Amino acid sequence: MSTRKAKSSESAAPVATVSADNTGVAQNGGGPKMPRTLLTKGKSCCFLCVYKNVWVKAHKDKDGNDVPARSMPAKRTSIGKILEPDGIGEVFLYDDFLEEYPELRLYRVMRVGKSQFEFIPREPDPKFGDMPSLRPRMPNTLLARSTYGWYLCTYKNKWTPAHTDENGNLVPGSSRPIRRNSIGKINSPDGLGEVILYPEFLKQHPEFIGYKVVRTGKNTFDVTPYEEEETGAVSLPETVLTRSKCVWLVQTPLTVWQPSHVNEKGARVAGATYEGKLISIGSISSKDGTGPVKLYERFLARFPKYMGYDVYRAADGKFHFHMSESKLKADEQAAARTEKNRQNRKKAALKASKKLETERAAKKGSEKKADKEASKANKQAAKQ
Repeated sequence: MSTRKAKSSESAAPVATVSADNTGVAQNGGGPKMPRTLLTKGKSCCFLCVYKNVWVKAHKDKDGNDVPARSMPAKRTSIGKILEPDGIGEVFLYDDFLEEYPELRLYRVMRVGKSQFEFIPREPDPKFGDMPSLRPRMPNTLLARSTYGWYLCTYKNKWTPAHTDENGNLVPGSSRPIRRNSIGKINSPDGLGEVILYPEFLKQHPEFIGYKVVRTGKNTFDVTPYEEEETGAVSLPETVLTRSKCVWLVQTPLTVWQPSHVNEKGARVAGATYEGKLISIGSISSKDGTGPVKLYERFLARFPKYMGYDVYRAADGKFHFHMSESKLKADEQAAARTEKNRQNRKKAALKASKKLETERAAKKGSEKKADKEASKANKQAAKQ
């Protein structure tokens, strides 16, 4: 987070592109609201920060010049960034700030000038009918290489202060990730594609149940609901039906990643993905290989998106999924929890906003009182 000197200061703005007063409340009283902010320029982008003012009394500087009393921004906290170097453009707000102001998830916040914001309502996804900004968001992650693909890990950073190494060279301070925790796997050679989230992560973050997570870049994910067919079915991976003694085994080829290596002739062979042995993911008890499919527990533990579905194999070889009653009930409970959490966040945001307005009013009154006392003291000193 950059802490350089800010170039300008803004306060709240309503839906229309208008200026706002210094109280952090929109002048027309409607639309989303933002706290007072200032702009801080970084190396590659601009940061939008909230701040708290500190009252500095009248004093003399090092050269003996009189410095009048004034209010200066002290503690700054970055709430988002603007990629344009001039600080005019879309504000990409951080999740921590959106938790405090959840109503801003429904808008694109555009900074169009000094003390001016524009709020553009987001449109629902025409394919899924929901609001993409309200979908769950992945935490900060990093990739770890494995023989068969990539592991997606969360981490905690540790700050190492500046120090001198063995050779007497100055090593600047740096933040490095520690305590990695694997939350999923990506079976692709480049680390891009669908993330197979582990059940342990889904237990801690149940909001991701029912969503397909696709990694498209560094800390960039496409989170969408699982697409269902007209029959309400989700698709299985490529499968092969193999006859056993008393049942039909539903099997799928195991994808194996072969890293780059040097072959026997000394030539470099690039890494590639190939299909390995077949693994069983379920079984069918009927004689003709049609009917209910019993998915194995180890498969459901690795692919929890199939939990709660009754699976049938038709005569044409297609698999059909139908939600069980327990799955429907669980989805209803999850939707109720999500709505309750949203209402709680909204109440907390309104309560915090009212508290902040009260503190600002009290602080403004104390500043006026201090100004009067300072002015009175200056007058008395001038008379003497």
